[in-house]
Amino acid sequence: MNEEKEKILAAVKSDVEALQNASQELKNDKDFIIQVVSINGYALKYVEENFKNDKDVVLAAIKQDVYGHSLKYASKDLKANKEFIEEAITINPYVFRQADISLRQDRKYVLRLIEKNALVIEGASEELKNDKEVVLKAVEKNGHALSYASEDLRKNKEFLQEAASVNSDAMEY
Repeated sequence: MNEEKEKILAAVKSDVEALQNASQELKNDKDFIIQVVSINGYALKYVEENFKNDKDVVLAAIKQDVYGHSLKYASKDLKANKEFIEEAITINPYVFRQADISLRQDRKYVLRLIEKNALVIEGASEELKNDKEVVLKAVEKNGHALSYASEDLRKNKEFLQEAASVNSDAMEY
C-alpha cells in the first residue's frame, strides 16, 4: 500500500484525477486525503463525499489553493457554515465567492468578515458590492477592495473621493 500511496501522491501533482485510481482503502484514509488535497486543492472534487464535509480536509485544500476555487467542491453544509467560512477566509479571502449565496448576501455577516479580511468583498453579492457603507468599510481596510465595488460606485466621482479619503491607496485601483 505504501508504494501505491507514493505513486498516487506523485501523480496528483500533475494530474488531479489520479486520485480516482487509488484503492478504496486509500480513498477512505483521512490522513492520505489531507496529503492529496495539500498537494492539489482541486483534488477535493474527487474525494469521497464524507471528506467534502470534513473541515480538516477542506481547509487543507483551501491552504493550497491560491485562487479559492477548491471550496466549490466542499459540501453544501460547509459552504453555508458561518463559522467555517470565517475560518476559511482567514486562509484565503477569495474562497468567499464559493460560499453559500445566503452568506454572501448577509450584510451584517459580510461586514464582520471585512474586519478580518477586506478582500472578501470580492465574493459578496452584487447588491453588497453596490452598498456604499460596505464597500467603504472594505476600502478603509484595504485600498484594493475598491476594485471589487460595483461599476456604478466606481463611476461615481463623489464616492471615489470618499473612498480616497478613507484610504489613499484606493485610488491606485
